[in-house]
Amino acid sequence: MYAYPRKRSLKKRFLIILLLFLMIPIFFILFIRLEGEKPSVSINLTSSYLGTSQNLEIKITDKKSGVKKVRVTLGGQGKEVELLDEYIDAGGVILGGGRHEVDFERIIEPKKLGLTEGEAVLRVVTRDLSWRGWFHGNKTTIEKKMIIDFKPPVVTVLTRAHNVNQGGSGLVIYELSEDCPVSGVQVGDHFFPGYSGLVDKDTVMAAFFALDHNQDTGVRIFIKAVDPAGNTTRAGFTKYLKKKRFKKDKIQISDRFLQSKMPEFDVPDDEQAANPLLAKFITVNNRIRKENTARIKEMTSRTEPAILWKGTFLRLANSKRMAGFADHRTYLYQGKKIDEQTHLGIDLAAYSRDKVTAANHGKVVFTDSLGIYGQTVIIDHGFGLFSMYSHLSRIDVQPDQIVAKNESIGLTGNTGMAGGDHLHFGMLVHDTFINPVEWWDASWIKNNITSKIKDIQSMMP
Repeated sequence: MYAYPRKRSLKKRFLIILLLFLMIPIFFILFIRLEGEKPSVSINLTSSYLGTSQNLEIKITDKKSGVKKVRVTLGGQGKEVELLDEYIDAGGVILGGGRHEVDFERIIEPKKLGLTEGEAVLRVVTRDLSWRGWFHGNKTTIEKKMIIDFKPPVVTVLTRAHNVNQGGSGLVIYELSEDCPVSGVQVGDHFFPGYSGLVDKDTVMAAFFALDHNQDTGVRIFIKAVDPAGNTTRAGFTKYLKKKRFKKDKIQISDRFLQSKMPEFDVPDDEQAANPLLAKFITVNNRIRKENTARIKEMTSRTEPAILWKGTFLRLANSKRMAGFADHRTYLYQGKKIDEQTHLGIDLAAYSRDKVTAANHGKVVFTDSLGIYGQTVIIDHGFGLFSMYSHLSRIDVQPDQIVAKNESIGLTGNTGMAGGDHLHFGMLVHDTFINPVEWWDASWIKNNITSKIKDIQSMMP
């Protein structure tokens, strides 16, 4: 008489267990295999314009079921071509287990695909391994509007004469037939970007460029323009390049100099060297110099997109020139050659701790110690033109400060590799050191820079 409730209890437990077993596949089907999360698609294109060739990168992610199928097409002007149609390894049919991240990379060449210029649509369709949609899976469609363009931009050179000295600089002004994300002057392996803003027409560009002191006058120089589709134009322009001879100099390195200057540099002593201080000097004069130059070039790769300077650049007042631009220096120790370098600036000396002023209007971009150059200030004058003041004993300006011509920026000194109190003054056009003497010359600036700008401005409506 007491067994009946026990049987009911066992039966109830059995039913609960059975229900649980039935719920597992139901849960699996409803929440795992019938999940409703769509795959995500990421398209990486350098531009929405398509020229003769462009790289296409697609990344598809589906964290739950995994990616099943991907199809990519490009269509325009009544024609559609298939770029990709691929099934992905699905793994287990029941459990899934396919790839959850899939990357594709393709080169798109519209002309070879038979497509013509004009509007086009890049379409990516992908499905996952979900059982939704009668086992077709969740579907994601991404469409991206494109412009197919095979025509390179047209470059019209507006300035006529371009006389450039070896180690010097110049200005060319040109007009583009369309907006180009990249344009400027290529001088050998140096590229000097062009900037708009001289006139009220965005396609009129101005580019300061330079002929490096160690570049031959036979170097290839041309204007390069690349439109949004990647189409490239190279345009020559009339120029006269004048070869220069630079001074050769010998610098005697004394023990007194080594003992007084080498402690400034945070370079480990080579205890195995016969003369540790001399070994340290050679390291500083080579490796540290190269590191300093690389840092300067990195800082001058960014510039204000406007001309900030006006008129002739100033040199240190009442100063005497001690060393010239591009002087080739041979360093001697006890009569023997130990190194050689090129001096990329002009050394000026007046009085000890003399006031140093900005050579022209501009924006301060650097104020700090810079290896062989010691305490240094670099000023951006816009459009890639920079001035540099080194070996200072004191700096009176801050980065991002706007300074006026002749405004005090510090005091001369002998920090860095200086053997005595003086100012090392340098100028650059982007990554290339140039001879400052040109920019101290009012006639040179008028004939080569400002007259060109005025002529073009007067031509524009």
